[in-house]
Amino acid sequence: MKQSTHLNRSTRVLNSSHGFSMLEVICVLLLIGIISTVIISRAMDNSAELLAEVEIVKGHVRYAQTRA
Repeated sequence: MKQSTHLNRSTRVLNSSHGFSMLEVICVLLLIGIISTVIISRAMDNSAELLAEVEIVKGHVRYAQTRA
């Protein structure tokens, strides 16, 4: 009798978990969105800084060419 009760409990636990809840899916999607926003904004900032540095180097090269 005890074994039968134990099997019924474990079967109920297995049958009740069919996947992720909507709340879990929404939380994961929200985290992915926040992380991607941070990564993209940092990449954009780095590109803007890189372009500014390139322009400075171009200016130095042009100056060196005029002095040569």
